Amino acid sequence: SAESTRAAPVIESTRAAPVIESTRAAPVIESTRAAPVIESTRAAPVGSVTETASETSVVRPDASAETAQAADSAVAEVAAAEVSAPVAEARFVDRLGLMKAFYDFAKVFVYTRDLRPGELLESSCTLGAGGEDFLGTAKKGIYHRLLLVLELHFNGPVADARAQLRPDELPGYEALLVRADQLLSSMRAAEDIVGTKPPERFVVGNRGRPKMTAGEETAMLEIDAALKRLISIRAKTVNGQAA
Repeated sequence: SAESTRAAPVIESTRAAPVIESTRAAPVIESTRAAPVIESTRAAPVGSVTETASETSVVRPDASAETAQAADSAVAEVAAAEVSAPVAEARFVDRLGLMKAFYDFAKVFVYTRDLRPGELLESSCTLGAGGEDFLGTAKKGIYHRLLLVLELHFNGPVADARAQLRPDELPGYEALLVRADQLLSSMRAAEDIVGTKPPERFVVGNRGRPKMTAGEETAMLEIDAALKRLISIRAKTVNGQAA
């Protein structure tokens, strides 16, 4: 039989399959805007501290005028504070001047809240114009007196004011009573805690100052919150009328 010696042609493709590479890099988004840094420059109302021979810390503000100014500024901030409440909530129009005693309390609170156990106030701090001066008084004595003054004001002028109010002023007055009672409650809860040394080992804090107990720190925060709620109930007025 005849044999064919011609081999079948071999077909080889030398063209490589195309390789598709994407050279476009994914966009990189970098934020160059730095987060804002907020620094508080308001000085605490209590100044430097020195030790007496009996190791009792005495508060010595660097400048009484500057300390008083800081306290006034803090009270103004408290007065401007807003609370999270419905817009339609009743506000108190202070036609009879009942809020003045609470503002006087706020000033003393801001001025003395940083006193620690064993410290005495060595700068003048009066409860209202020409009122009692707490110079040389420990924190426990100051807050005992403040509670007494608040109770006398609440059960006297504030309670007696109802008969002098117009019907449209009563909703704001009722709101004032509720918030004033909350402030009194927070003060009563703190009476046996404020300015008291803990029974355990006496811990010393920054700059050689004794630390407040955790209970006293909590009490100060609760008084501060109740005070802000009370101050914020006052309505803005124009010529004695609610704005």
